[in-house]
Formats: sequence, structure tokens, C-alpha cells
Amino acid sequence: MIVTTTENVAGHDTVESLGQVFGVVVRSRGLGGNIVAGLRSLIGGEIKEYTSLVEDTRRHAVDRLVANARLMGADAVVMMRFDSGSIGQTMNEVVAYGRAMSGGAKTVGYAVGALLIGGGLLLEALHGGGLGLLLFGALVIAGIALEPRYRRSATGSAPAAWQPTGERFIDDETGELIEVWYDPASGRRDYRPVRP
Repeated sequence: MIVTTTENVAGHDTVESLGQVFGVVVRSRGLGGNIVAGLRSLIGGEIKEYTSLVEDTRRHAVDRLVANARLMGADAVVMMRFDSGSIGQTMNEVVAYGRAMSGGAKTVGYAVGALLIGGGLLLEALHGGGLGLLLFGALVIAGIALEPRYRRSATGSAPAAWQPTGERFIDDETGELIEVWYDPASGRRDYRPVRP
């Protein structure tokens, strides 16, 4: 699944807006992490325990956003944003939200196909010779049903199996640079270390 902060997805056609979609996560550090973070705040500087908490929570919120968008039948999420806040003194809440989009307005195509089939049946019943129109309507419906929901525009090329999203972050546990990849066919996201 493509997740972007822009209004449109470059190189893709999005036709149908499915509505607002979001992913919410609330997390808390354990007692030990809060004590260490409290001591660090006395000294000053970055509080790595909370930085790690916020980064993990944001990634989890985006993953939940993608899962919810997939349940809506979306192929992409555009205009994705984050909002965050505190609940009490030890909990962090992050919301990833955006607009779920679909790449095809299939309803209109199905209606046209159904009209062609209906016209073909009527012609066949009244005068004979409506078989071609009937078959054409069935072909239109079959073509729409088998068309990928999110397709590359005429200027783009066919998507590869896995593609990078452009999102990168440093893993707090390993210190490695991590890149986020997605599979356009399934919408799954994967976190991979960047190798030099």
C-alpha cells in the first residue's frame, strides 16, 4: 500500500475517495524506563527512552493505518499526517490519519456493462441479433472485475514486487538505518536494514 503526505500519488491514477482512515496507538514506558528518563531530564539532552517510544509508536500507527485502509478496500492513503499527545504523564498517543483512495470507479463500469447486457437481451427478445451487445456487456463487466484496482498511469511502468516508500529511520536497538518497503500487490509493509 502506498502511503504519501501529498494529495496525489505520482505516476498513479486515483479515482475514488473512500473517506478518512486512521491508525491510533497509545503506548507507555515501563517503570524502569520512566525512572531512567526522569534522571536524564535532570541532566538535559536527548531522552532516548522517550525518543524510542515515539518512533516505535509512529511506525505502529502507520502500520495500523495501512491495515484499516486495506479493510476499506483502499489502494493508497494520501495526505497522511500525524497527531500526537500525552495521556497522563507516562503515556504517549499517536494518530496517523489520511484519506483512503481507490484506483478505479468500478461502479460506473459495472452499470454500463449491465446496461449493455440488458439492451442485448431486449434486442434479442424483440428482433433477434442482440447477442453481440450481450457479449460486449459481459466482456466490459469481466474486464472491470479483472482489472487491478490501483493501476499505473500510462506514463508509469509496471510496479515491481517490493518498492521502497522513501521512509527511513534509525533503529534504536541496533543503531542501523532502516528503510520501509511495500508490496503493491498485497499492501504489506516491511522494515529492512539499509546496506552500504
